[in-house]
Amino acid sequence: MEMKNFEAQLKYGKDWEDRFSKFLINKNWFVTPKYLFAEEGAPILIGKNSKYAIPDIDAAKEGKRIWFECKRKNMMKKYPATGYAKRLHENYKKVQEITGDKVFIIFEDTGNHIDGFLHYGNYIDELEKNIFKEMDFNGIDHVLFKYPEAFMKLQIKWEDSV
Repeated sequence: MEMKNFEAQLKYGKDWEDRFSKFLINKNWFVTPKYLFAEEGAPILIGKNSKYAIPDIDAAKEGKRIWFECKRKNMMKKYPATGYAKRLHENYKKVQEITGDKVFIIFEDTGNHIDGFLHYGNYIDELEKNIFKEMDFNGIDHVLFKYPEAFMKLQIKWEDSV
């Protein structure tokens, strides 16, 4: 049963990545979704002595390049905050440092109980300045960012991505 739940979570997240990739393509971006490179597990940036998980989408347009990490989850009910695994946060910071390309974390949140915004996000450097707290969830350290202070609210028009 646990495996089905995990597979359902992967499918749920990949759906958001696919929709956001199509949105970017229709805004004249070129995208490389990371799942094209790995049937199992997450693709990684490999160096001589270390390796790092890469964000979901590598996008380029008019001489600019950016990484997008798509998070599809609802913010916490106890705190006006959301976040993700600290290990991934550290990996994304390192990928940005190595490649010189900014990392933008974008959330799709259908349960936003603060102001109802479905999409919000920010560059990892800005999120780093706005860490609300670090917590352990089921044995995994997470980094949390306070909503709305740490985020830009985004208006995504899906009719542009059809």
